[in-house]
Amino acid sequence: MYYKFYLWIVFLSFTSSSYSIKICVTTIPKCGSHLLETTLFLLIDIKPKWANLNIEQLNQYKIIIGHFTYDIYNNQQNHFEKGIFLLRDPRDQLVSHVYHALLHNSNMYRGLSFDSLLQYFIEKGNTPHFPSYKNILELYNKFMPWQNNPKFITVKFENLVGKKGGGSSATQLKELKKIAKHLGIKIDDNNLKYLRKSINNFVKSMYLSNSEFFDLSETIFGNVLPGSAQQSFRSGQIGAWKNHFKPYHKESFKKIAGQLLIDLGYEPSFEW
Repeated sequence: MYYKFYLWIVFLSFTSSSYSIKICVTTIPKCGSHLLETTLFLLIDIKPKWANLNIEQLNQYKIIIGHFTYDIYNNQQNHFEKGIFLLRDPRDQLVSHVYHALLHNSNMYRGLSFDSLLQYFIEKGNTPHFPSYKNILELYNKFMPWQNNPKFITVKFENLVGKKGGGSSATQLKELKKIAKHLGIKIDDNNLKYLRKSINNFVKSMYLSNSEFFDLSETIFGNVLPGSAQQSFRSGQIGAWKNHFKPYHKESFKKIAGQLLIDLGYEPSFEW
């Protein structure tokens, strides 16, 4: 196993030394930012920099990542050649956001149950990451124009997470090929297989508390997993919303953002 990862590291060393394209990565909060961050690190051997989007940072780093709404980026897009936009089923995004808020912002939402906070985020917005947006639809609409920007590709969390997150290996491979092609990286099937295995190990490590496995993950990923990644990547399971949405959550979501699910391809109709 370590021999295989040695070959992968050799491939990465060549890639990073010759890679010169500047990349902007924008993600909706709680949509798998650390999964994509790790994917890019494994693919290019350049750790994306979490940054505020300003001229100084655009010129300083090869890859920046953040929750950049389209209006913030629009007047600075000439500073990057390629971009990636990451999104996720808004219902799973909401569930993840509630868990994160209760764990890390408990004082802000003191006295609210999980169900109450989920309803609050659906109808009122006011999440820790974006307190100024009035509901889930308005939050997503601030990011949606990325899908039409010719410099960017859209990546779905569900396509990238693989079998350990409830997806499929075939879809994951297809998504990895799409990312590599967009970034101008030539990668053969063997290296693609090692890349997919490393990503799956990352996903697996987020479910385990076994210290031996985390030691291994640090060896594989070059200590790319800060505490914030482990704290933020709570579950990563596709369709987790089904275990949390009550009938009244569904009703509220359909009224506010039912069409959004159809537009993004997550539902064929309002009958869910």
